[in-house]
Amino acid sequence: MKTYKVDFHTDADYALREFKARSGKDALRRAQTFAESNHDELVFERYDVGAPINEIRVHDQDGNEVATWYADDLRLRLAASDILEVLEGQTEAAQTVIDRWAHGNLAGAVNALAGWIAPARAAIAKAKGSRS
Repeated sequence: MKTYKVDFHTDADYALREFKARSGKDALRRAQTFAESNHDELVFERYDVGAPINEIRVHDQDGNEVATWYADDLRLRLAASDILEVLEGQTEAAQTVIDRWAHGNLAGAVNALAGWIAPARAAIAKAKGSRS
């Protein structure tokens, strides 16, 4: 088994711990289980008040990040700017569809609106944690 260095992050600070595991994903599972059942054993620096863990990163022996977990609220915060950009673009495209509908020139507006589907799906995937 390899040794993985794991960072546990909160909004206030982080703690470090090593885990022996078969893979980065296995180390992440071990770290999540450890955080849930042994939170008090993690040493967080410069804390006045505890905060929930919202990020766990696993690094291999060479220091490469091999697995990451984000709490739902942090994942949404990280995706917020993408979601806002897509919402603004889709709102403009929808308004163009409405405006052109009245004048019978809908094809260009529909194509513009269709162009926002892929970025919207990417932002949704980011917010839901479809990436590691």
